[in-house]
Amino acid sequence: MELLIHNVRRVRAELAAAGGIRRPLSLEQAELPLLSAFASGRVIARDSWRDPLTVLAVQGGGSEPQRVGAHCHEDAISFMLMHRQERFFVDPGYCCRLLQTQEQARSTAQLGTWRFLAEQPGAGSLQLGQHEAGGDVLRPAARRAYNRIVTQRGGVHVIRCEASELYGAPIRRAERTWIAVMPHVLFIVDRIEAEQAVQVESAFVVNNCDNQLQLKVAAETKLVLRRGGAGMKFFQVHASSGSEPNAGRLSRGWEYAHDRNDPQPTRPGQGAEGSAVILRYTSESFRRSHTIVYAAAMDDTDTVRHWHIIPLSQRHFYVEPPAKSGGYSLELADDDALIVHDRTAGKAHRIDLAGFHPLA
Repeated sequence: MELLIHNVRRVRAELAAAGGIRRPLSLEQAELPLLSAFASGRVIARDSWRDPLTVLAVQGGGSEPQRVGAHCHEDAISFMLMHRQERFFVDPGYCCRLLQTQEQARSTAQLGTWRFLAEQPGAGSLQLGQHEAGGDVLRPAARRAYNRIVTQRGGVHVIRCEASELYGAPIRRAERTWIAVMPHVLFIVDRIEAEQAVQVESAFVVNNCDNQLQLKVAAETKLVLRRGGAGMKFFQVHASSGSEPNAGRLSRGWEYAHDRNDPQPTRPGQGAEGSAVILRYTSESFRRSHTIVYAAAMDDTDTVRHWHIIPLSQRHFYVEPPAKSGGYSLELADDDALIVHDRTAGKAHRIDLAGFHPLA
């Protein structure tokens, strides 16, 4: 007891000599960035640190070789999206390495990314997933996915990742761009190029852990999702190969979504089969190039009805707010660039190889 009292007095004296205990910074004083990229490849964007309405988390390309290959999943270019404290798009995770479903759970087919189908004349089609990361603590896995753009201007966050090396031949471009206009709008643009004709299978894993997901298929390319007090309209607004349309065909499946890992099975946090709904869009035709665009509007379950996703042309898409004016639209430029239109301020920004910058 005497030693404890002595140590307390010593610490108090040291603190007094140092000017006392410093009060922790508030979230506002800390000025933490709303868009952050990490060496592991993860990128996180949010509209606020205090009570955020929307958080977008992307599994992109790391800036350093990874030393944890045995724990990597085939999940590059996947993402998670939360709105109003409800997780909509999720990573299914895993709960126990002892389960026979573990190998399946970490495969490309069960994660929110792409799988490709390559033509094999006379032998059907060949499924192309991501290669295993490999490597360990002593032999780091080489980088094969890259974050090309991670930037923010005002409330607009732009993240672009490229992952063709994870698939190998014949895939030579596998690029996804997220344009998050916080906190209500998200555009996703996928661009795929291959040395031979392929179909693109795009998967989106939706949270149904508590069996509270409400999914309405208004049309094959128009989905409405609701969970708790949050709602989302998620549309595939464009799918083409060159100058020709190449629509995506919707299919649904059910899988697992786990809340946490445990060394033993049947513990709290292990999701049951059907705790995730996997939505897949598969391009109708085999082609060497694909451009696919998705648009999402998010709000509470009632107000989301009054958001509208409107095609202004075959290459220009508008997410109209309930006020019927303002908001943002996205345009596909002829030179492979993207144009983000701020319809409230009357300004436009361009996304290209140089990054994200105001349009002159």
